[in-house]
Amino acid sequence: MDRIDYIPDGWVICKWMDTYKVFCSWTGGYVASDNWRLNSSIKTVEQDEDGWWVINKDTSSYYLSPHGYGRVNVANLGTLANLTSKGVDVFDEEDGVSVLNDFMERAGGLVNGVEFKMNDPLDQKDE
Repeated sequence: MDRIDYIPDGWVICKWMDTYKVFCSWTGGYVASDNWRLNSSIKTVEQDEDGWWVINKDTSSYYLSPHGYGRVNVANLGTLANLTSKGVDVFDEEDGVSVLNDFMERAGGLVNGVEFKMNDPLDQKDE
């Protein structure tokens, strides 16, 4: 079976019992409505120069841009609040990135032993 790739507009790392998950948010528009998705479970994490690929235990994966962390649209915030009221833990950005780095480290996925850090556009200099 082929893998299905998703690229959310916004996302956060969550934990339900002992399982880490990604809550993803898409902003709709004129033709489509806002959508959300909670992945089945993080199996592995791979990093490239622009973000992370989170591979599920099922047949899907999610490409997570570092600029999308916490960017859950208003329509999906209610869903996320409902999940937290049922016991789902939502991590802040620093802890969420730490979870991704932990998955990469366990799988040997750190690139040249370097941890991925969130990019701050204000820190970038013109070259």
